[in-house]
Amino acid sequence: MTAIAIAEVFAGIGGVTGGFLDAGGFRPVFLNDLDGAARDTFALNFPAFANRYHVGRVQDVTAPGLVRKAGGRVDGLLGCPPCEGMSQAGLRDADDYRNQLLRQVSRLVVGVNPKFFVLENVPSILRTGLYRSFLDALSPRYLIHGEVVNAAEYGIPQLRRRAVVLGLRKDLGVKPTLPRPTHGGSGVVYDYAARGYVTPRTPRGRRLLQLRMEPNLPKRPLVTLQDALDDLPPVEPDEEGEAYQSAARSPYQEMLRRGRPNLTHHRGWDHNDDVVAFLDTVAAGECPGRSHGGRSRNDRYYSQAYARLHAKGLARTITKNFHNPGSGRFTHYAAPRTLTVREALRLQGFPDSFRFGDETTASTAERLVGNAFPRPLARALGLHIRKLLAR
Repeated sequence: MTAIAIAEVFAGIGGVTGGFLDAGGFRPVFLNDLDGAARDTFALNFPAFANRYHVGRVQDVTAPGLVRKAGGRVDGLLGCPPCEGMSQAGLRDADDYRNQLLRQVSRLVVGVNPKFFVLENVPSILRTGLYRSFLDALSPRYLIHGEVVNAAEYGIPQLRRRAVVLGLRKDLGVKPTLPRPTHGGSGVVYDYAARGYVTPRTPRGRRLLQLRMEPNLPKRPLVTLQDALDDLPPVEPDEEGEAYQSAARSPYQEMLRRGRPNLTHHRGWDHNDDVVAFLDTVAAGECPGRSHGGRSRNDRYYSQAYARLHAKGLARTITKNFHNPGSGRFTHYAAPRTLTVREALRLQGFPDSFRFGDETTASTAERLVGNAFPRPLARALGLHIRKLLAR
């Protein structure tokens, strides 16, 4: 079977393309991003496709030029434009230039005319005039389905809700759908709002965890932080962990280790003593106001400053500022520090073999990880799209 040729704009470090490669049957033929550090990291980890990655503004990418650089054939176009302008954690400025990048995706889809396209962005995008304009531009030629999904439903230890839009060209005669969840039908997890354990398969549990109300739930439990991280060695601030603490203790750890003999990028951030002392007073799963007996200003979803993770819970959305405990719930469940770069990569579903170049600073790696797409979710999308195209 001929590999499905895919192109990606806003490609970053390869979360989407890497996930499609994990699914099998896909071949990257063109990637584009403005960020040279993202390109260098992609090239280090996917050397076979390094020459397919082009650095530059998406506004300067023409459809004929894209197809030419892709070798003459593009079956699928992938695009995850920056979402800060629409994010609940951001200013949600309608005039933010990044919001207009959605139009660049539709422009290229119209010009390239691939069999399918995939768009990812924050959930609120589906309620905007920008998205309606996106549909108006593409619906004459494509059947389009958009839906909000939670990465946790696909075996990722992160409550990361995103809008995913799939379009299939009408002449294919196939109705677009998104893959069914693979996790969430058994077990219990800790929920930060409930301040206790909930059962994901119940309506209450699904509402609290913001999962879809599926009539036939998969049997596999959600992947918790402990499932994802507890084979990694404990590290103090500014201390490097280079050897695994134990053998893999969960299927998720086994999947990401893939025979790695040692660790990289597992250094604790250099918090000052006052920050460490303060973080040590916050109980696992709690935030400062609760831990100290008062009403917390962190009860709102988007403001969980200095809040702590729970081993039996899931992470909140990994951002590009996870080193800062004041920017969200990023404090490790068992240590008075925030997540290391390796831990954040794990929570995004990147294998332990994934690495950054020696010249990449920790802050640059943090930004690149925070901007990435969860790789196992991209794999689930790739597997599903491959089946749809085979009909």
